Amino acid sequence: MNKKLFDKSPNLKQYADFVDKLREFTKQYDDYNQAVKETVEHCIKNNILAEFLRAEVGAIVSLLSTYDPEVAKRVYAEEVLEDRFIEQAKEMLSDGEAIEKIIKWTKLPQETIEKLQREL
Repeated sequence: MNKKLFDKSPNLKQYADFVDKLREFTKQYDDYNQAVKETVEHCIKNNILAEFLRAEVGAIVSLLSTYDPEVAKRVYAEEVLEDRFIEQAKEMLSDGEAIEKIIKWTKLPQETIEKLQREL
């Protein structure tokens, strides 16, 4: 937490408080939807993003309730892995490797590798 930054932006501080409370309630409740509802109620009662939460409570609960932390982790891991494969493909292209070999090693689509080749 950066106190100077939070002093300059109270909304950022309140958002950080909201996220911290959501993390706390997520650990406390087995049901993620319940954790979201408790977080919103707590924050409104404690004047943390209260005006915004009151105005957007339906959309926020709906959005956060559909969020699946496990899916988010998996998607993030896949994106990181794809970024690594793209870097590896660039290196292989620079080394003059054949596209077929790059496809075999990286599992990237041929179109992606051909696009990388054009960019080099």
